[in-house]
Amino acid sequence: MKKGCLGCLLFFILPFFLLPFFFSGELSEDGGEATGLAVAFNGEYTEGLPIFSEIKGRGPITDEHAQAAVGAAVKYQLLPSVILSQLGYESTYGQSQSGRNDTNFFGITWFPGCPYPQGSARGIGGSEGGFYMKFPNLKACYDYYGFMVASQSNFNQCVGNKDPGSCLLILGRGGYAAAGITEGSPYYQGAMSIIKSYNLTEYDAFAIKHWNSLPIKKTSLIAGKSKG
Repeated sequence: MKKGCLGCLLFFILPFFLLPFFFSGELSEDGGEATGLAVAFNGEYTEGLPIFSEIKGRGPITDEHAQAAVGAAVKYQLLPSVILSQLGYESTYGQSQSGRNDTNFFGITWFPGCPYPQGSARGIGGSEGGFYMKFPNLKACYDYYGFMVASQSNFNQCVGNKDPGSCLLILGRGGYAAAGITEGSPYYQGAMSIIKSYNLTEYDAFAIKHWNSLPIKKTSLIAGKSKG
């Protein structure tokens, strides 16, 4: 009888201890240690992103996309909210043709000498000219996107910039939209709507906390080039 009573007691008490694990939706800024081989960006392209397993997706953003965006943001000192807003705006959260066929979520254009092969033709029936870069996996796409933004003069004012709106204007004017875009432009409004809808700035606080946390290593140069 005593053993049975103890079992009943545990049955009723245990769920109360487990509730915080099921319903805790807040993201801690401190987080844990990253997994994966990664070194800090030093002006050259190195493959490998830090991955923080505690990062979880939300809405149409999967865990894998959220973790890769935060990893790229930590490595290149960018904002994951901006990266993920472009995931939504440029490739409908990875469901566009180039997203599915080329694992290319950011409209990155292929060019001779780039580290990855030629993918699908750009635009409907090749209407935009050129080709998308074809990435071997999701992490490689995010890694190269971060490198592209951090290394190019038309985008690199986003590095260390903690204002999502400012970063979107820089990216838009640098090649992702018309040069004269403003806060009223569809590109800006669409991306900001994604950020606000899913509270993506929570990821920013986490990533900023981990800027400058990766080891530095000398590497060999791999070329980079802008989207479009």
